[in-house]
Amino acid sequence: MANRQSSGARNSQHRRTNKPKNPRHGSNNAGRGNNKKKSKLIDPSLFVNKDVKPAQQIDYSAKHKFTDFGFDSRIERNILARGYETPTQIQDEAIPAVLERRDVLGLANTGTGKTAAFILPVINYLLKNEGKNDVLIITPTRELAAQIEDDFRAFTKNIKLFSALCVGGTNINPQIKALAKEPHVVIGTPGRLKDLLEQGKLDLAFTDTLILDEADRMLDMGFIKDVNFLCNAVPVERQTLCFSATITPDIQKLINGLLKNPVTCSVRTNTNNDHIHQSVIEAGDKHEKVEQLHDLLIKPEVSKAIVFMRTK
Repeated sequence: MANRQSSGARNSQHRRTNKPKNPRHGSNNAGRGNNKKKSKLIDPSLFVNKDVKPAQQIDYSAKHKFTDFGFDSRIERNILARGYETPTQIQDEAIPAVLERRDVLGLANTGTGKTAAFILPVINYLLKNEGKNDVLIITPTRELAAQIEDDFRAFTKNIKLFSALCVGGTNINPQIKALAKEPHVVIGTPGRLKDLLEQGKLDLAFTDTLILDEADRMLDMGFIKDVNFLCNAVPVERQTLCFSATITPDIQKLINGLLKNPVTCSVRTNTNNDHIHQSVIEAGDKHEKVEQLHDLLIKPEVSKAIVFMRTK
C-alpha cells in the first residue's frame, strides 16, 4: 500500500512573516481547503498488472517416496510425523545424489523444498558415521538460517544430533557456548561465521560436508569474500552442496572452484511473474493503512498472506 503524500514548497514570504505555517499549503495553493486533493508525483497504478491470466500449473510426478530412499528408521519416523510422503522435484532428484556423497548443484527457487533435499541425507550420513563428522551450512540471512535449524531439529527429534545457530544481529556469547559443545551441524551467516572463525571459536578442521544455500543471494548481498574465506578454511576432502535460484558468472566461478564433478539438479520454475494480479490501495496515514490491511485480510478468499514491512 502507498501512503498518500502532499507536495509543494512554502514560498519565501511565508518564511519572512510570523504567520502560522500550514505544511499542507504549497506556494501554488495545491490541496488548500481539501486534504484529499493532494498532488501525486507518481501514480503507482501505472506499474501494476491487472486482469492477468492465471499461471499454468505444471504437475510433477515423483519417482520415489520418502520410504524408498533407505533413510535410518529414526529419520523415517520423524519424516512421517511431519506428514511427508511424496518428495518435491528437487528432493526427488537431489536426495539420491547427496546420499551417494556426490557434490550437487541444485538450481531451485525458494519454496521448492530444497532444505529437506540436503538436510535429510546429511542427517542420515551423520547417523551412519559415528565420530567427529561436522557439517557447515552457510546462508545469506539469519531468518533462513533459523528456518534450516528448525527443520534440522524437527527431523532429529529424539535423535542425539545437535546444531548451533551462528548469525549476526544477535548476542555472540550464546553462540560461542553452543560451539564449545561441539555440535554436529553449524548453521550461520557468512559475517558471523567469519568472526567466530577468526576468534578461534569455530573449528572447521573436521568439516566434511559444506552446504551453500541460496548462493546467488549471498553474492548479491556482498558476501563473496566472507564465503570464500570460510570455504578455504574447510578441508579439501569434503562433500559440497550448492543451491541457487540463478546462475550468474560470479556463481559459476564460485561453483567451479568448489564443486567436483557435481550432479546438477535443475528444477527452476518460471521466474516471470506476469501471471500475478496486482493492485494498489491508497491510505491517508498509518492508522488508515492498518484498517485497510485488516479489511483485506478478513476477506474469506484470503487463506494465506505475507505482509512485508520496512523493518523486521
